[in-house]
Amino acid sequence: MKIEKKLIAFSILAITIGTASIVPLAFFMSPAKAQTTDDIPWFNVDVVYASWNATSKDDASGYIDGIGPIYDSISYSSTYLVVLNYSVNPAAIDVLDNARVEYYQLQVYSDIGQIENVTIFFGANCKDDIDPTPSFHFVRPGWFNTTTSGGGTFIRKFNGTLVSSLANGLGLTGTSGGYSSNSFKNTTLPQEFLSIQNADKLYIDVRRLGYITFDGNSTIITLASNEVIQHIELTKSGDQFVYGTLPQSLSQVPTVPQQKP
Repeated sequence: MKIEKKLIAFSILAITIGTASIVPLAFFMSPAKAQTTDDIPWFNVDVVYASWNATSKDDASGYIDGIGPIYDSISYSSTYLVVLNYSVNPAAIDVLDNARVEYYQLQVYSDIGQIENVTIFFGANCKDDIDPTPSFHFVRPGWFNTTTSGGGTFIRKFNGTLVSSLANGLGLTGTSGGYSSNSFKNTTLPQEFLSIQNADKLYIDVRRLGYITFDGNSTIITLASNEVIQHIELTKSGDQFVYGTLPQSLSQVPTVPQQKP
């Protein structure tokens, strides 16, 4: 069976975790069952390229929608790009069956402090042309959340081979920022921003969080070990932090909306 590697880039957003809950599947109606043993992951995931920078400037005045003009303000923004490679795990080829969604976390931090956490998913259905992810929702603080902040992809009629069409529909870049103004006695920029701007080192840790397996009319939630499966360090060059080399095939690809579960 041919195994191909594909590059996927994800826009980075902040993670939100709510109250623990399970919403029953419209398609699989039985309750979810928790399982605490690790399972063989279907996919291998790693970061091949990442860049991040943070800039700010003093403005004599600014304007905030819904508030109006502000004075003695500082405008700030951070821009980022994270490119992920994912491939089929050779050890899982003989056990690929039913449908599964795997969840991963990217923790972004610096030598100054935490920046943000991002969750992503990869899923596949080996039996049917059905994507069960829109009908399933699970949230439990301290465990993992099926409502991902970084999107992901789901493969229907999966036979263990990745195809180029999987690269469609996923974002490449992101920008966040805003104003800090003396008018509101807020002269301090957000700590997440300062953790980039004032840092000497930036890091990204990739972790497996868990898996959802859809088997007939049962739904099994499997905890992963949560160990770091990849640790990378971004090198500082001026105002920018960079890791790896941007794949040529992605250098001219425009930003497009993410696919959400």
